[in-house]
Formats: sequence, C-alpha cells, structure tokens
Amino acid sequence: MLTAVRVTVLAPERQAYLESLSALAVRHTARGNHLWLFELPGTPGTFLECSEGKGAGHRADGPHDEVEARLEARLAELGHYEGNGERWDEVPLAHHPKE
Repeated sequence: MLTAVRVTVLAPERQAYLESLSALAVRHTARGNHLWLFELPGTPGTFLECSEGKGAGHRADGPHDEVEARLEARLAELGHYEGNGERWDEVPLAHHPKE
C-alpha cells in the first residue's frame, strides 16, 4: 500500500516539521515500512509525503503507538495537509522473461 499527501509548511515551522517527520520515518523503517518526502521545486515548503507499507501501523492506518500519535499530532500542527491522503494498493504484474 502506498499513500501520498500534499502538505504546506511555513518557513518558521520547516525545521520542526522535518525533525518530526524524520523521527516518524525512523519508527516506520524499524517496522519495514518506508516514508519519503519530496519538495516542489521553486515552491519552498510545499511537500509531498509518501509512505509505503504492508500492515498495521502504516501512516495511512493511523499511529502505531503513543509516540507516533504525538508525532502525528505535532505534524498536523506544523503543516497544512490537503485531504487525508490517497491510498494506493499494489497491483501485482506478471514478469515476462526478455526475449
């Protein structure tokens, strides 16, 4: 499962946002999930958060524990999130050998 959400962060909140999201990414990585952050070129503070994982505790499914709940709440204070994020489920593809 992949989720993506656009977030806008004001310049004074940028460092705190990056630190909070980094802390959340470390926790996700420990469970085998991934969290990426992209910034729109020419528009500082406009980010796309992408998270990928297979099970409970994935960002789209809500926080895994109290620490993550606090990080999620802090991120919501620091940035303006557009929508709730879209969930994308993987579609397995058949692999064909090269001819």
